[in-house]
Amino acid sequence: MANFKSRSEAQVLENYRVALENVETQAEIAATLTEFGYDNTVIANGKQLYEMARQAFDANKTEDQETNVAYDAFDRQFKKVYEHFVVLRKKLRIIFRNDPVILKNLGVSASIPHPYAQKVATIRTTLQTLNNDTASMQKMAALNVTPENISTSLSDLEQLDKLRATYLREKGESQAATMAKDSALGDLGIWMRDFLDVARIALEDNPQLLESLNVLVRN
Repeated sequence: MANFKSRSEAQVLENYRVALENVETQAEIAATLTEFGYDNTVIANGKQLYEMARQAFDANKTEDQETNVAYDAFDRQFKKVYEHFVVLRKKLRIIFRNDPVILKNLGVSASIPHPYAQKVATIRTTLQTLNNDTASMQKMAALNVTPENISTSLSDLEQLDKLRATYLREKGESQAATMAKDSALGDLGIWMRDFLDVARIALEDNPQLLESLNVLVRN
């Protein structure tokens, strides 16, 4: 982006802000650049592009923060649900170790799948099946597993679904905000590139004024 590719977007925006502000506040720069086609009206266009980019940048940052918060809540809930399930699964495999049919119906005879959707589907199958099987629940009492425990786990799973939906929504909004920010920064970068190229020509005999526009002047 113009001459600031190696710098962060925040620093790029700050450099552009200073340049656009100084071209208006320093009369000599304004007068010289007016002769090269960059009068107040043209500079106003650049400032408008800057404001759009600034707003898009800030909005993207906000969306990223909201996504991080949503993911943290989802991740903590998933760990809670999964850890409880792992303990329950071990107890089920002890109580029903001699009944492979029940183990299969409960979804605990095979290894736990790795993909998220399949893993949660397995957890849901186990909890719902056990919740509807009074006889199995009575046997699980031997290891202190109660209907209330399963009901709580099902509620936790429902909350997990909601938190994941929230996270995915925030993620989508963040991605859209990133695209909008990139587009706005791109438009501003093109305008600033042309502006600074002209400024180098217009102010080549006055390096101090060039530096006030954040243009590096080589000795």
